[in-house]
Amino acid sequence: MIDLHTHILPGIDDGSQRLEESVEMCRLAWESGTRGMVAACHGNGEKGCSLKSYKDAFRLLLQELKKEEIPLEIYPGMEVYMNEEAVSGLEKGEFLTLNHTAYVLAEFSFDEELWMMDEYLSMLEDAGYFPVIAHAERYAAVQRHPEAVYGWVNKGYVIQVNKGSFFGTFGKQERDTALSLLSHNLVHVIASDTHGIHMRTPNMKKILQFLDKTAGMKYRNLVLRENPGRILMGEEILSFPPRPSRIV
Repeated sequence: MIDLHTHILPGIDDGSQRLEESVEMCRLAWESGTRGMVAACHGNGEKGCSLKSYKDAFRLLLQELKKEEIPLEIYPGMEVYMNEEAVSGLEKGEFLTLNHTAYVLAEFSFDEELWMMDEYLSMLEDAGYFPVIAHAERYAAVQRHPEAVYGWVNKGYVIQVNKGSFFGTFGKQERDTALSLLSHNLVHVIASDTHGIHMRTPNMKKILQFLDKTAGMKYRNLVLRENPGRILMGEEILSFPPRPSRIV
């Protein structure tokens, strides 16, 4: 498995706060079957970090993982909060894409209006980037209008859902929306969005079992391994045909 959305770098955003915690998160991930993780800290917004602090923390974690003999691959990238400055920040190199590809892990305010989300996504697309919509199920606009996701999928946007949402970690609406998107083949990537070792952990065993029972092995491999890997290589993702044409 490849976990495309994690907050494992120590002390630079609202994820891991200590190097020891970061190492333990990586150990838990490895033991649950994860072989690669994107250290996708918040690149801007209230929780954002500087590029220098990101690179320093990234280097420190790699050194410690080597010392602890944890053979987990760590990839660079940031979760970019979408606002008027996001695209210019990407173009200036202030924020990182996913593993230096054209894919951008894009986050929005949880109460952002749908039309504004569309505007920001179009700005990314017009600038030559491929949006990966972070935890799509958590936005109020998507919960109210899940059919809007069909339009995003048709435009080639990648839909990422958090594993915890399927188990009610963030609430009933998030769970219902995640399940609805999954049942309509509108999920391309499932990630941990891990922030620690106690809550929102990187352990992927439960989601593996859940997907095997509800979606099947092919879909499970697609959203946990194949598509994350393709994104990190800058390649086009794969998907199952959405069903039906509208969510009711």
